[in-house]
Amino acid sequence: MNLSISRARSCGLLLLAVACFLAGCSGTPVSDEEFLKKVHERQQTAPSDSSAALAPPITEGNAALPKIEVGADSLDLGIIPNNDFGRGELRIANVGKGPLVVRDIQTSCACTQGHLDEAQKTIAPGAEVMMKVTVDPNRVHGFHSRKTLSIISNDPNRGAVEVKVLASVDPEFAVIPDTYDFGAINRENVNEFKVIVRQIIDTPLVIEKVLPFDPANPEIPPGDLIVTHTRLPEDQWTTPGKAEYEVHVKLAPDAPIGKFVHQFNIFTNVPRVRVLRFTTEGTLSTFYAIDPDPAKPLLVRDMGGAPNQPPSVLKIRSDRAFTLENMNFDAALLQVAPQFNPENTVAELTVSLLPEAPPGRSTATLDFDIVAGDLRQTQHISITTLKVEPKPAAN
Repeated sequence: MNLSISRARSCGLLLLAVACFLAGCSGTPVSDEEFLKKVHERQQTAPSDSSAALAPPITEGNAALPKIEVGADSLDLGIIPNNDFGRGELRIANVGKGPLVVRDIQTSCACTQGHLDEAQKTIAPGAEVMMKVTVDPNRVHGFHSRKTLSIISNDPNRGAVEVKVLASVDPEFAVIPDTYDFGAINRENVNEFKVIVRQIIDTPLVIEKVLPFDPANPEIPPGDLIVTHTRLPEDQWTTPGKAEYEVHVKLAPDAPIGKFVHQFNIFTNVPRVRVLRFTTEGTLSTFYAIDPDPAKPLLVRDMGGAPNQPPSVLKIRSDRAFTLENMNFDAALLQVAPQFNPENTVAELTVSLLPEAPPGRSTATLDFDIVAGDLRQTQHISITTLKVEPKPAAN
């Protein structure tokens, strides 16, 4: 036994008291290794303000550290009932040499939960527990769920482990297709597509309404998508007694060109799925192109007379001659100066603020028709204006 430990015992220091307490104070001699091990165990369980915490942790490299291991980085519950929880389990193991403490299980959605009993939250080295995983179908929007559970622990190298939890809810009705890609389409030849909504459960299905939806402004249905629905006659139902509907979808004639993602909501009488969101996407082109992207607001600025301010210019290009008609904008705020190339296949519209425009930020619109022979397209441009008052001259 080394001299420092002998002195600690003879003087009755803290380490001796801790060791004696853990050994039951029997007076039975113990080895240095066992003595130090018991002190270290006491450190791990002592409150943070305990004097035992003053002794430094005794480890050999990372030998006494916990190490988490999960059974998989994803858990697929398959098809779950629409009227009961979907359930599964995920293995959590401690492959380290110190106690593993699961401090929290966080979720990206209240529909998906992970649970450990209190006794399971501390996992001894070499041990493992099974975490219960549940998915509540009443909190799943639609029929498919892909959420994330984050397991927070005291593993110093993997303090948070993410697990994807997947589930499909047994559907009350079928939606065919469940998304739609228009692909690359020309505005002059935009085809309508239809979605079939087919009852599956015995309760009669009613589609109450169908409305376009804009996540950025959910209170106002956007005008880029036109959707209608009809209830099919009973003799056209696939299954007798199970109602079917057709939802007809097409782009509005003045939908902006370029890439798009549009959504609409199907409102039903099904308690679990009062609203089902449908997504469409594609790229819309026409006989002309506009730069910058007309789907984004054009910024028009007056920075108080600052030199070298770049102009705000819309450039319209076409493979054929065209004209601009029915131009409409706020003439008290903006001025618009169009200029064509000699072939009338390119037009540049310089947009600027009038000197009397009020300072600050505001919004405006610029609308016009682009006409080429028998083709006529209405173009809508959103504008954001920013005017800064010039600084007063220095005395």
